[in-house]
Amino acid sequence: MSSLATYRDVSAFVFAWVAFQRGVMWAESADRPDLAVPLYEEAVRRLPGYVVANVHLAELEAEMGNTASAMGRLEPLAASVGDPEPGGLLGELIRESNPAESMRLAHQAGARYDQLLSRHRAAFLDHGAEFFSGPGEDTARGLALARENLELRPTARAYVVAIESATAHGDGELACEYAASAELLRSRHPVLDHLIQDVCP
Repeated sequence: MSSLATYRDVSAFVFAWVAFQRGVMWAESADRPDLAVPLYEEAVRRLPGYVVANVHLAELEAEMGNTASAMGRLEPLAASVGDPEPGGLLGELIRESNPAESMRLAHQAGARYDQLLSRHRAAFLDHGAEFFSGPGEDTARGLALARENLELRPTARAYVVAIESATAHGDGELACEYAASAELLRSRHPVLDHLIQDVCP
């Protein structure tokens, strides 16, 4: 953080990026979303069009019950950017209130993931797995992508995605196999540890 104090460029991106990365650390590794929210808020305050920061913040807002704020954050992004995440998440949030629009958004996001996976497969395996295991409603494909991602990079996050995808597919036995393989990582990754406790107590 001391380096930011001496940063003299006029670009806001560096500050926004650092705030976002700190938010990811707290939310997705330390399992402290309460500490992540203000950091994501700082990132989007400094850079309002920061898509991934808005998506991460919207996810936490929705989890905290602030669905209206999450939807308001996602709607302009879903309509204007090529990133499939905003539309996928928005479709999930409006599934009950507007099923037709939810289906349209999910179809649109799925088509975009198809494009991205064909061009930059390794970069989108994890997010593709999460989408197809959730709003994309193709859990077999989601699990296949999660397995491929885990083989490529056996990180704590990859295990989280694989366990969640196996669970979404209804394969509890496979989820627990992944959990057993992740035993050495869970002590350093509270999100993974808590997930394993929930799925394979």
